[in-house]
Amino acid sequence: MQEWNDNSVVTMVTNAESVFPTSNVTRYSHKEKKRVSVQQPRVIKMYNQNMGGVDRADQNISLYCVSIRGKKWYFPLIAQCIDMAEQNAWQIHKLNGGRMDHLSFRRSIAQSFLETYKKTTK
Repeated sequence: MQEWNDNSVVTMVTNAESVFPTSNVTRYSHKEKKRVSVQQPRVIKMYNQNMGGVDRADQNISLYCVSIRGKKWYFPLIAQCIDMAEQNAWQIHKLNGGRMDHLSFRRSIAQSFLETYKKTTK
C-alpha cells in the first residue's frame, strides 16, 4: 500500500506496479507560496498516464443512464450492464470512423429495437 500527498492524501494498492523508481514532479506549496519539487511514486505516475478510460466511460454512462425502477435488487445491475454495453458499442463505432454522437447512437439503438420487436395490430 502506497500513500502519497498531492492536494490530499492519496492511498493506492496494486500488484501491477511498484513504487520505485520515483520521479520528480512539481506541485504548488501553499506553505511556501511557490512551486516545489516532490517525489512521485511510479504507481501514481502510471495511473495518471492511463486514467481516462474508465473515468470517461463513467461520465458518458451517467449522461444517458437507463432508469429501470423495480423492487428487485438486481434491476440496477441489469441497467448498469445495458449502459456499459451501449457505451462500449459507441466507442467501437467511433473507432471505426462513425460520426454519430452519443445521444444519436443511443436513439438509433432504441429505434432499431422498437422496429424489430413492434407488435402488429390486426
